[in-house]
Amino acid sequence: MGFTFRQAQHKRISLSLNVFLNPRAVPFRWLSGCVALLTLLAIAEISRAQEKSFLWRVRSGDNAVTILGTIHFLKKENYPLKKNIEDNLDNAKKLVLEIDLQAMDNEKVQQLAIQKAVYRDGSSLQQNVSPETYSLAEQKARELGIDLKPLTPFKPWFVALTLSTLKLQKLGLDPNYGVDRYLAERAKKSGKPIAGLETLELQLEVFDQLSPREQESMLRETLQ
Repeated sequence: MGFTFRQAQHKRISLSLNVFLNPRAVPFRWLSGCVALLTLLAIAEISRAQEKSFLWRVRSGDNAVTILGTIHFLKKENYPLKKNIEDNLDNAKKLVLEIDLQAMDNEKVQQLAIQKAVYRDGSSLQQNVSPETYSLAEQKARELGIDLKPLTPFKPWFVALTLSTLKLQKLGLDPNYGVDRYLAERAKKSGKPIAGLETLELQLEVFDQLSPREQESMLRETLQ
């Protein structure tokens, strides 16, 4: 995962930005400035060799940061990545991801998801969305080969993410082959330090702070 454009919350394949810090890169605290710089296309130089890879080089004086947009679901045959991307990682001093995948604990992830995604007042998905939305969700779940009932204790944003993930997996895409995970594994094997710009808790909080109407809208877009 990486530095999100807020995961484009309603997109079916989430994109992120990963940062390769080269040996002459600026300090980590400068990364916040990189985000602002990215909005100015005049100073974000896209690599000609990687026009379809969302690879940018941002410079400030003698310092440089390489930023890569990635997809969280891919297939095994999509690897290795293009040479320019692989070379940038090889030459990097540090890898900065959206979330430090190496530091994530599966048990903690489950606990956080339940804490944020389950209705604490005892209500259900069916009680918090329109009958039409719920019916569409049931239909989509059947198409994906699951029963929606086990998901009814969860909020619409979580159901949307779950159904999106299942749809991508049905198309043969796998989160285990996401670019972020691949970069993290490569960096770990080569002994490069890995850091995260955000935490899982922060990302879940972003979804959980959506209003009921926004959450239902997110679910409806997923069902289209």
